[in-house]
Amino acid sequence: MSRPAIIDKLDYFLRKHMPPDEECFAVYLLVEIRKVMEHDKSASNPFLKFYADWSVHTSKDRLTPQMEQILNEIY
Repeated sequence: MSRPAIIDKLDYFLRKHMPPDEECFAVYLLVEIRKVMEHDKSASNPFLKFYADWSVHTSKDRLTPQMEQILNEIY
C-alpha cells in the first residue's frame, strides 16, 4: 500500500477513534504508523518502532541495539 493511502486510512481512523479506547484500536494505530515508518526509511523513532513491534509479537527472537537500549532504560 502506498504511503498516501496509509495516511488517508490513518486520518479516517483517527477522526472516528480518537482517543483509542479499545486494545484493537491501539494495535491498529501502531501497525499503520509502523507502515508509514517503513516507507520513510530516513525517519527513525526507535521507541515507536519498539512498541509497534511489541504490539503484534508475543516474543522477539533477536534484539536490535535499539531494543537493547530501550530495555535497559526500562529496567
